[in-house]
Amino acid sequence: MDKAVGRNMRIAALDDDALQLDLFKQALHAMGHTCHTYLTGAQLLHSLQSECFDLLIVDWHLPDTTGPEVVRWVRQHVGLEMPILFVPHRQEERDIVEGLCCGADDFMTKPVRIGELRARVAVRNSPWARRGDFLERRINAVEAASRQLRDLHQFVSNSLQQLPAPNFVCDAQGRILLANVAAQRHVGLGPFEPQSALQGKSIFQVLHDLQDAQTLQPLLSPDKLLAGEIPAQSEGHDAKGRSLLMLCKPFTEFANVGWLITLVDMTEIRRALQQRDQALHFISHDIRAPNASILTLLEMQRNSMEPLHADELLKRIEKYAQASLSMAESFVRLASAQSNEYRVAPLDLASVLQDAVDDAWTQASNQEVSVTILQIPHSAPCVGDRPLLARAMANVLNNAIKYSPARGTVRCSLYARGPNWVISIRDEGPGIDPAQQDRLFKPFSRLHDLTHPNISGVGLGLALVHTVVKRHGGSLELESAVGQGVEFRLVLPASASD
Repeated sequence: MDKAVGRNMRIAALDDDALQLDLFKQALHAMGHTCHTYLTGAQLLHSLQSECFDLLIVDWHLPDTTGPEVVRWVRQHVGLEMPILFVPHRQEERDIVEGLCCGADDFMTKPVRIGELRARVAVRNSPWARRGDFLERRINAVEAASRQLRDLHQFVSNSLQQLPAPNFVCDAQGRILLANVAAQRHVGLGPFEPQSALQGKSIFQVLHDLQDAQTLQPLLSPDKLLAGEIPAQSEGHDAKGRSLLMLCKPFTEFANVGWLITLVDMTEIRRALQQRDQALHFISHDIRAPNASILTLLEMQRNSMEPLHADELLKRIEKYAQASLSMAESFVRLASAQSNEYRVAPLDLASVLQDAVDDAWTQASNQEVSVTILQIPHSAPCVGDRPLLARAMANVLNNAIKYSPARGTVRCSLYARGPNWVISIRDEGPGIDPAQQDRLFKPFSRLHDLTHPNISGVGLGLALVHTVVKRHGGSLELESAVGQGVEFRLVLPASASD
């Protein structure tokens, strides 16, 4: 047979039968084409990553994969332009339909007839077929590009929705084009709101309360956005007290300019840094102060013309040492309450309160203060960490006794309120100004340094109380006014069996 008119084609043949591959190669060489043969699908797929062919001939049954899988891989990774001729073992409708649906262009069944093979290859190489193939390939390429663009858009949209940080995509005027789930949650929208709930709204209105901590000016403004003067990152606070890092990135899509705005919640990081600074100050100053006093006292004792009596010297050294030890223990207890895992078990809050009152008797007697329990049930079942809850109650009682006047009374109560137990401890001390009550539970905060300088402490006791109650799922209530004493209420969930 004469060589076919047309171009010299590069053809790849895949078959697990070496004799069949020799047949392909001889027949195709006789037509003036180049034939590369492969025994496994892996060999062909590896070759396709670096070589191009004008036609693929694919066997249906292979040792390491199947013909349909090879066709699917080619269509996905190589494209639609490469013609594929598949060769099933039998002429059954099911195999032929599957092959064509996978992306093959033509088929012929085994045993392969040389004349049919040459004819089908010649058709793929004819001028009119190439013209038709070119137009078809261009159409298919455009459709594939459109499909890939849609898939990419869907991928980007889905990826944005899955990001944990709030993200807003805005146009040049600040209208929101897209906002992810985290962004909707950030502004207070519920989980059942549609994903388009923020679309079309102004980013300036949505983030109106995000302000610079120093200047109190909004981080976002129309003038800055239109002028492109928004910094790449800036930090501020919103109305909920959150510390937020705002990242702004401009983007260009054809003739349109827009912004991607991301919010990163820095609240916990800032709080941790603040606690670190407070801890360093505590270690460098407060804990060192009693030890420095001991050294000063000893130096004075050595050089004084009238040294202290040994008993008085030891008494003062013991006082400073006890103060240093107490501060260190308070610091360790707070750190443990904040970070360690709680040992939760069933307990009786009535018993815990009674024990705390009994343990406070010595301190109360020394300060001529009486501690009474006005109301307490027979039992108050709860689930929690007993030692930490006992320490929390003891800290509140100790504070109440310390700030009570001589012959004053500290009144305790335990009662049910809905699904919770309430432990109330009220004193007759100086009270707390409402304007200062927000500082009360912050570590190292002491509100009575000036009015009661003789009362020792570093401001860690109530911070521990706040931490323990919160980690038990409860809340801490405070009722006070200047000169009217203080009532602390520890609200804790009752056990399920109650």
